[in-house]
Amino acid sequence: MLTEPEVEPWSIPAILPSNEEVDEPEDKGAIDPLPIGASPRALAPTPSTRLPCPVLGQPLTWLGCHGGSGATSLERATNIGVALSQSWPNPLLGWPAEVALVCRSNRAGLDAAGRMLHQWVANQIPSVRVVALVVMADAPGRTPRPLARRIRELSGVVPQVHTVPWIPAWRENPFQGSPLLNKTTEAVLALVKQES
Repeated sequence: MLTEPEVEPWSIPAILPSNEEVDEPEDKGAIDPLPIGASPRALAPTPSTRLPCPVLGQPLTWLGCHGGSGATSLERATNIGVALSQSWPNPLLGWPAEVALVCRSNRAGLDAAGRMLHQWVANQIPSVRVVALVVMADAPGRTPRPLARRIRELSGVVPQVHTVPWIPAWRENPFQGSPLLNKTTEAVLALVKQES
C-alpha cells in the first residue's frame, strides 16, 4: 500500500517571489522552510528577552515577528497583554508564556512568522505556548492569492489564525479600539484560558 510521505509539521514553505500562480510540487516531503534567498542563519533561534516584563499579571504576549508588525498597536488598542518585538518572552522574568504572534500580511511579514513558528515547533523556545497568529493587513483591499495561500499554510501550525483588516482610522487616531479587535482579542484570550 503506497502512502504519501509525511510532511514534518515545521516544514512551512515560503511563498514564491512572483505573482504568477505556480503548481504545487509533487514531492511534499521535501519542502524548504526558508524564504527564497534566505540563509540558514535565518533559522537560528531568536534570543529570549533578558529584560523583565514591564507590566506583570498580563495574560499574553503580543509577539511581533518583525518591526512594524502591529503588536504594539494591538497592546495599546486592546489594553490587554504586553507587546514584544522579534524576541521570545522569558517567563522566568515575568513575561506571559502564552504568545500571540503578530505579523503583517505582506510577504516579508508572513515569512518572518514562518521563521518564528519554525523555532517554536522545533522546540527551540522552551516554556512558551503559541496560541494564535494575528495577521494584520498591510494595505486596504483583498489579500493577493499567493499571500492568502501562505496564510493558509501557516494556519496548519497554530491553533488559530486571525486576520485583522486595514483600519483606516489608525492613520489619524492610532490605537483606537474596534469591534473587530475586540472579537480577535476575545478569541485569543479564550485560547489562553484553554491552555492554562
